[in-house]
Amino acid sequence: MKLKKVRRRKEHMNIIVCNDNDSFEVVHIPNNLAPDYILEFDLSCVPSKDDVFDFLLKHNSLKVK
Repeated sequence: MKLKKVRRRKEHMNIIVCNDNDSFEVVHIPNNLAPDYILEFDLSCVPSKDDVFDFLLKHNSLKVK
């Protein structure tokens, strides 16, 4: 499976998530949330898209594109 290349902003990380269709997708996370992201999620697993969006909402960092 090939992931679509997503252009990353320099102040954001690319995080691979599992979406509702059980396929992988890239989500952008602000770099300043990296320590909280590491504490929230197990880095050996791929989180669901909903879990990552809930994390971003909790940190007031979710922007609608």
